Amino acid sequence: MTLCVATQSTSFDINRHFLFCLECISSRIRSNSIQAGSSFHEGAAMNQLTSKTCVVRLASILVLTLSGHVGLALADQPASFQGLGALPGSQFGSFARAISEDGTAVTGNSDQSGIGGSFFMAYRWQAGVMVPLDDLLGGSNTSESGGISADGSAAGGMSFSVNGTEAFRWVNGVMEGVGDVPGGPVYSHGFNISGDGSTVVGLSLDAAGDAAFRWKNGVMIDVLDDFPLPAGGVARACSHDGNVVVGMMSAQGMTRPFRWENGIVLPIDLPPGAVWGGAMSVSPDGNIIVGTITYDPDPAVTEAFRWEAGVMTLLGDLPGGSLYSGADDVSADGNTIVGTGRPATGLAAFIWTPAEGMRAITDVLVNDYGVNISGWRLDSANGVSADGKTIAGTGLNPAGRQEAWIAHIGCARPGDYNNDGDCDGDDIAGLVRCLTQGLGCACGDFTFDSAVTLDDVGPFIESVLE
Repeated sequence: MTLCVATQSTSFDINRHFLFCLECISSRIRSNSIQAGSSFHEGAAMNQLTSKTCVVRLASILVLTLSGHVGLALADQPASFQGLGALPGSQFGSFARAISEDGTAVTGNSDQSGIGGSFFMAYRWQAGVMVPLDDLLGGSNTSESGGISADGSAAGGMSFSVNGTEAFRWVNGVMEGVGDVPGGPVYSHGFNISGDGSTVVGLSLDAAGDAAFRWKNGVMIDVLDDFPLPAGGVARACSHDGNVVVGMMSAQGMTRPFRWENGIVLPIDLPPGAVWGGAMSVSPDGNIIVGTITYDPDPAVTEAFRWEAGVMTLLGDLPGGSLYSGADDVSADGNTIVGTGRPATGLAAFIWTPAEGMRAITDVLVNDYGVNISGWRLDSANGVSADGKTIAGTGLNPAGRQEAWIAHIGCARPGDYNNDGDCDGDDIAGLVRCLTQGLGCACGDFTFDSAVTLDDVGPFIESVLE
């Protein structure tokens, strides 16, 4: 019978003793040597104990001596990361524009070789397969994606048709041009599509200049025509049903974010010191807006923001470097925001939550979930699913080429610290790391209260010994 023995002394450190016992049990589980009736000794203070009693004792030691660490909420699949590749014959790679609300589909651009050379083409990636969305008839072999519907069945963007530059709506393999706002040069550029696939928003031109358009059910309007003063701008996103539109508007010598609903344009005031602002995305219900403000005419000093019910919250930036961050997308509840920051090392994709603030997604994947992204540089996060768990972005792959990527932040089950789908002896080192360093705690929440506390330790060890 193998024993784990610790000798008590006047300088006995109970925390170190716990870690010794835990590591000892870990090695014995991995070698299949632990059985009912196996025991360890805590000097003269502990008699021979069964494995189950050992579990209770270890949990009691933690309750007396260690404090909990906040972790992330759990999901129903393990954390993961993968590059999306590129279209056939690509020379330049791919980049992501958006992700579906359900997190299963990504849209963006890639170059594709064809007759006459290489052309940039919108794509949809779903179930591991990237397919081109093709282009409008009559123009050059080019298209650019702007957004994707909730289930990935529809997309919006821009292509070239016989009419010139024209926004499109793509549904289940069929692309149609949506026209433009009358009165100006023939031009429209789609930047997004609603979650239900019914509405495309973007930029067109009228007699006065830039027009923020909404196309729905075959009808295109400039939503800023509803503003009582002359205004131009661009629509960047809309709610799931297309009835709320957000973007940026220029009026009275100022460019700032706006929200449009039912014919009412609401300009969003900038914070003191800001000279420019724009909304980039809105929650599916249309109530929470995210975007970017700029403090200097040279857009070198920018900051991401979150707006809800008339209150703008500035999100800060990643540590190091100058003040620079921009928000690109938001989850359904408004509590997960993704975008791009610029720490001292250069551009970096970020995730922001109220509990954790702004963090580099690289750090979250590697430090919290143990995901291997060796060789990758994650430059931007361009979209997040409605539940805030799946993120799409763009970076440099290990070969040094630009490539779109998708990452899932979550756990297959509580206690799966090493992200292999099981809670077993191989996860004990992760528990030790969580409790002593506050790192890698994301999968330790057995009580489903969005935190790793001492209440989670006993269930963890019980799960390991199952």
